[in-house]
Amino acid sequence: MAFAMSALSGIRSAAAAKASAAAGKHYVVEIRDFIFDPAQLEIASGDRITWINRDIVPHTVTAIDRSWDSGTLERDESWETYVKEGMQPDYFCIFHPMMKARLKITSDVSS
Repeated sequence: MAFAMSALSGIRSAAAAKASAAAGKHYVVEIRDFIFDPAQLEIASGDRITWINRDIVPHTVTAIDRSWDSGTLERDESWETYVKEGMQPDYFCIFHPMMKARLKITSDVSS
């Protein structure tokens, strides 16, 4: 039984790794000193973005139209999402509305 579970786990891990590699690139946006860095990111549909809060105060990563949202990120917490075609590109922090950034989304995952 243990062998079967181990083999199944290996199959799932291999499938997840293959899906991840096919999904696109991974980008990191740091939140520090009340800015998103970088403030503009050129990405493709299928790419993954991770936001990390490096400030001592909580922040959010929230689409301007609120179609996607990280929830509250405390210091050193992170949140990630996969980019989808048609996704709202402009985002801000609900707690600090002057903090704004933009995703420039293309449909080509190879760019």
